Amino acid sequence: MKERWRLGWAVFLLIAVVGVLASLTHYALRVQHLRSLRDAAATEHAQLKATHQALAVQLSATLPPEAAAATARAGLGMAAAGEQPVRVLPATATPQAFDASAAAATDTPSKPPWYWWWQLFFGPRTP
Repeated sequence: MKERWRLGWAVFLLIAVVGVLASLTHYALRVQHLRSLRDAAATEHAQLKATHQALAVQLSATLPPEAAAATARAGLGMAAAGEQPVRVLPATATPQAFDASAAAATDTPSKPPWYWWWQLFFGPRTP
């Protein structure tokens, strides 16, 4: 009977030790997973910080609004509120007079648009 109790206690201790080891293994795996998440978040934070610094440098290098408006007026021909832009066209840009008689002489009767669609979808018309 005494050996039976010893065997029972040994089995109980073995199960308890295995349970504690399984719990510690689960805890270690969870800690490892949390550390990898922390490292990923730190990497993303460093990337965002570098992007923020680059954008801050780019923002500090931009022109103030008054200088940007002056550049837009001078280079792009834009106007501020209340101004009216005037553009001078070059002398070569004057339109030529339309000669209707020359256009009528060169026009040949063409087929209506539906004819070309018919040919595209159904092929040539055969009587």
